[in-house]
Amino acid sequence: MIEAGAQPIPAATSPAHAGSDTCSRIPLADQIAAWVILSLALALRCVYTYRYRFNSDESQHLHVVWGWTKGLVQYRDLFDNHTPLFDILLAPVLAFVGERADALFPMRFAMLPLTIATLVLLYKLCASMFSKRTALWAVVFASVWPSLMLHTSFFLKMIEFRTDVLWTLFWIAGLAILVDGPLTARRLFFAGLTFGAAMSTSMKTTLMLVSLALGAGVLACIQARIGNRRAVIKVARSSWAFLAGFCIVPAILLAYFAARHDALRALKYCVIDHNKLPGMHLHLRGRREAIAALCSMAAAIWCIWKVTRDRMTANRRTFLVLSAGIFYLALEGFWPMITFQDCMPFDPLFAACAAPVAVACGDWLGRRFGSPPLRLAPLVAVCAFGLLRIGLGLPGAGWWSRLALENPFENHTSGEVHRVADVLKLTHPDDWIMDAKGETIFRRRAFYYVLEILTEKRIDLGLIEDNVIERLIETRTAVLHQSWLTPRDQDFVDAHYISTGYVSVLGAALPTPENGSIAFDVAIPERYTIVADTGRVRGDLDGLPLDGPRALDPGRHLFTPSASQPAGQRLALFWARAHELGYRPNFADPTPHISH
Repeated sequence: MIEAGAQPIPAATSPAHAGSDTCSRIPLADQIAAWVILSLALALRCVYTYRYRFNSDESQHLHVVWGWTKGLVQYRDLFDNHTPLFDILLAPVLAFVGERADALFPMRFAMLPLTIATLVLLYKLCASMFSKRTALWAVVFASVWPSLMLHTSFFLKMIEFRTDVLWTLFWIAGLAILVDGPLTARRLFFAGLTFGAAMSTSMKTTLMLVSLALGAGVLACIQARIGNRRAVIKVARSSWAFLAGFCIVPAILLAYFAARHDALRALKYCVIDHNKLPGMHLHLRGRREAIAALCSMAAAIWCIWKVTRDRMTANRRTFLVLSAGIFYLALEGFWPMITFQDCMPFDPLFAACAAPVAVACGDWLGRRFGSPPLRLAPLVAVCAFGLLRIGLGLPGAGWWSRLALENPFENHTSGEVHRVADVLKLTHPDDWIMDAKGETIFRRRAFYYVLEILTEKRIDLGLIEDNVIERLIETRTAVLHQSWLTPRDQDFVDAHYISTGYVSVLGAALPTPENGSIAFDVAIPERYTIVADTGRVRGDLDGLPLDGPRALDPGRHLFTPSASQPAGQRLALFWARAHELGYRPNFADPTPHISH
């Protein structure tokens, strides 16, 4: 790989060019076993697409994609703390799907081509340094293993509608380009173009670039040590091509936002400033894990150079181990906040490193016991365990419990679908809504920022103005779904919204009458009615007979039940539109404390 000017040794005279085995044909038994396992994995993926619980990030991403379909400008009109390429590319898909309660299902299926492309590129990546058989099993491992390392699962997270799916694709594509041949300026340009697209998809690409730079640096030192300085210098002189390719996609996007009033400033805040929080500094965590990772990388590199006869193949394998290992070390050791999706690119890379070992173990078993079918035993056993755990949703324990598997025979998505259906039914396209991160998807949010940990901490530190109440009043927000608010905002919501269906709407549980009357406050002017848990409601509202919904202005109002009103009835002020659409207040638990 690093030998920019050197020609690879022909396969006929270099049995190590593609690994220790250069068989260009994959045995039929391996092909049948692999395709059966991949077919089962695909079937399970389809089941999980409809059953696996929606992550709040999925609806947040889809809300931003919806904004593009409505002519809104990301960052300026809708908050988002991710770079925009994924949202822009998926907007035509959502425009085709339309505004429907179950839109996340077809959008999840839109991730399938990206997943398949990632696996194809993983095959190409492995085939350039190992045999085609090894590359095939690396793809199978990545497809079915529920959690190879860290906190994530390639299988589960690649199902979700999230930017990290495209980010993982670009990461694997960039590596495949780099290791597929000598590092010419042309190859470096296309690799830079790919990683520039990755940066335009997620700012976490900075961690990848650090891993690549350090891996390349270590490999350059190895090359210099063995007397190959000329090739290192030639590659270094061609590095401008990588930088040129890297800048293209980000430059196009920056130019687009710069041409929109205030959009570039908003992009800078959302993507960079918002994600930087005072007090969250990089620091080394887990020194023992770091030492273990370094020792493992050193041992793997020593083994590579011990058993690989072709220098270019050894370079490629070394670069793969360094890139994956340094990424893991940087993520676990220094990244401020680790989420499951941060680790997504690591699983296929770990599969690429594990597959040669598993294949070698199988070959040893076949030779040791003189039984060729035993070659497949360890490979099939690993995959069978992964399929079994995914298929049954086994929870695991200890180290395994960090992966959130769910029983695929139970539906964990219905609540979110019903919530979006309620919102579409209760609101008009120009209505505003209050939610945490955009989980209602198809309506503008009254509060600009998403309510997650970074926003919460910035509000606590006084870096973001808490104007939730003012925005609810200003936008006349009638429908609400939220999971976190400051105590001040929560008190307002408890006083002026009431739970119904899968959301909350304007209204309030009314207290027991005192001196024959009930006094209550209205903060948001709207049409209201008064309903009871049983029977009709009769009485006077502000001195006039209650004969139907009535527009109420902000301020104190007085309801006097009639003498014939049954005693013990529970009464509630309720948004008239919701009542006319057949909704009823949740008298059992009227407070809108709704969680994801």
